[in-house]
Amino acid sequence: MENFWFLYVILYTYVVWRVFKRDFEYEAEIARTGVVMDKHKGRVTTESPIGLIAGIGFVSLLICPLIGISAAMMAFAEFLLQYFIAITICHILLLIALPILRDYISARACSYMWIMPAIFSLFIRITRRYVEEPFVTVKIPETYVKIAFWVWIVGFIAVMTYKTLSHLKFRKTILEDARNVTDLRILDLWEKEQTLIERRKPIPLLVSDKVASPMTIGVFDSKLRAVLPHTLYNEEELQLIFRHELRHIQRQDNKMKMFLTECQAFCWFNPLMWIAAEKAAQDIELSCDEMVLYSANEEKRRKYAKLLLDTAGDSRGYTTCLSASARTLRYRLKNIMNVRKKFPGAEVVAGMMALLLLTNSAIAVSINQETTGEIIFKSLEKEEKQPVKAYISSVSFKNQSGYRHNSVYAWNEKELLDYVKSIKTTRIDPTEKFVSSRYEIAVHVQTGECLLRIKISDKMIEVTTYQNSDYAGLYKIEQEIDWTYLRSLLNFDAKKEENPDPPPVRPTLSMFFDPPLEPYEEALYAQECIISIDRDGEKEEFELKIEGWGGLHGIKVDKAFLEFNYEPESFHIEIEGMNGEGKETVNPSQLGEGNALDLKPYYARYTVYGIFKSHRNTTYEMAFWFEINPNEK
Repeated sequence: MENFWFLYVILYTYVVWRVFKRDFEYEAEIARTGVVMDKHKGRVTTESPIGLIAGIGFVSLLICPLIGISAAMMAFAEFLLQYFIAITICHILLLIALPILRDYISARACSYMWIMPAIFSLFIRITRRYVEEPFVTVKIPETYVKIAFWVWIVGFIAVMTYKTLSHLKFRKTILEDARNVTDLRILDLWEKEQTLIERRKPIPLLVSDKVASPMTIGVFDSKLRAVLPHTLYNEEELQLIFRHELRHIQRQDNKMKMFLTECQAFCWFNPLMWIAAEKAAQDIELSCDEMVLYSANEEKRRKYAKLLLDTAGDSRGYTTCLSASARTLRYRLKNIMNVRKKFPGAEVVAGMMALLLLTNSAIAVSINQETTGEIIFKSLEKEEKQPVKAYISSVSFKNQSGYRHNSVYAWNEKELLDYVKSIKTTRIDPTEKFVSSRYEIAVHVQTGECLLRIKISDKMIEVTTYQNSDYAGLYKIEQEIDWTYLRSLLNFDAKKEENPDPPPVRPTLSMFFDPPLEPYEEALYAQECIISIDRDGEKEEFELKIEGWGGLHGIKVDKAFLEFNYEPESFHIEIEGMNGEGKETVNPSQLGEGNALDLKPYYARYTVYGIFKSHRNTTYEMAFWFEINPNEK
């Protein structure tokens, strides 16, 4: 697993390096020669990430019905806290390093480095997988998190609303009196410059009294407008203006500015995010200056600097502007007149990506700091609305020299279950991880309908279950595991058939078919539901849910051979035609040899109800079902 992760880091870093280097060289060559390099219509040299935050919101809404609003809210709050910490650390380091790096690498690389932590941190929180134990785990009480979450919601909506309305108002002000440019000389040059970036859809060129500096306004292609002020420009000045604005369009910088606004709203409480967004916007402008002046002589640089001074204006919302910010103008002019050759910075950008990937597991945030028993069994009792009775159904153990877990057939159940419940843990992520340590023990715990797999290693606990994902996940152990005591609770010498007090066994039903299914070599398992469990006269009942289709669709078979993992006390089969053919009940006496059930030639559901007596005076009442639809294509 770890080796695979490092290969992934190397591959991803190489892709980032190669794409950045390719696009930088492509833009530089066009700027230097003024010749179209290829015929990729509509080619862009930066992919826009504006849909990333919307995607996170959509996924969050989807998981709400699955794990509950409260659980989804807490998971999202953990996500926000981890994002806040990661972004803060990255931006502190960048504030220290980038003033130095700006003298040696391109402004485009600098702008990437401001934006990359935001994109990467959002992406990695969704696809997170821990490779190593987190270096630091930040623990925050659940009560504070709930309050902070609602405060964050209000702030997020306020910032996004203000920024969006500000953009729309600015756009309306600029365009309400704007009119199309009619000068053929200007239009021909505009069309020629659009050809250099292989622009698929022409962008309208307007002139407006409300702008003092040339700008491009709009986010999406259909709304893009290039706007000129009422100023007379010569052909060389127009070419510089057009190349600057079209470089923004080719890089989708308007969308990038919208993403930066989303990041500001997402982390509105973090002043470093606001600073980073401003720095990124500055470097975006600087990088376009660099491309426009790539290989330019001193005279051309002076003309461009004068153009910036003469056209300083205002830019708000999701716009790009030739010369908008007086605060950055001094640095832009200094950068323009600096003829020192800078490196593209592809290696630095790729190195930062590698560093982000490798330190992904360094920090974790947790709002659950309890024992395993408190976290898991409290969740179960809340879900089932009653106290839960748990027992261990199986145990496996692996020492440091073993490749796989070896089954253990006898154990001291009360002490083992009590010890597992008492382990102090901190939940760090709702995902699974391959855990490797000197010893590992996997305990399967049955609680009513739910079957848990609790895998314990030196530093981590994995909890997996197919019934509920609320408490399944990865937990950091906050104490030293007493392996000597744990081993003393296991009887490694006991054989399966010699276990004097085996745990209850949950019934299962598998099916073989005639004619045989190829290439299937194993049986198909039926869907199942526990109706009730009777333990020493204490009966626990559950809701019967016959749902999920399972079985065979589009395959014609004549018989199904029913095979239980142990013989039921009694059972019967109910057959229901799924297209109104009626219901029918089949008893065991009506089955053929090997519990062979004759199947209907139409689409039907077969539900098997049975009573099963297991060990420890435990009786299961079960329902199994599968569907056969021979006519589906």
